[in-house]
Amino acid sequence: MMPTGKYNFYSCDQIATQAQEAGRRESELRDAMTKAAAGPGGEFVNALFYKAEFLTVQGELKEMENAAAAKKCKQRMRADSDSAVR
Repeated sequence: MMPTGKYNFYSCDQIATQAQEAGRRESELRDAMTKAAAGPGGEFVNALFYKAEFLTVQGELKEMENAAAAKKCKQRMRADSDSAVR
């Protein structure tokens, strides 16, 4: 996937705010996927309902991290534990 430059014109504070919201959504989706995986047909449910959005949110977060790094923003976009792919 090619970077879109969507966050190139955002300030560091704007990127941090967007990353915080996206991080919350990523966490919600991760929790939902974990719960679904515990039930029968969980992997199917995950693939059908959650996986695409989860991957989209992760891609957005990566793009925000890249924009923040390019701007030399001091804020961290995600905690280390949240940035690991599970």
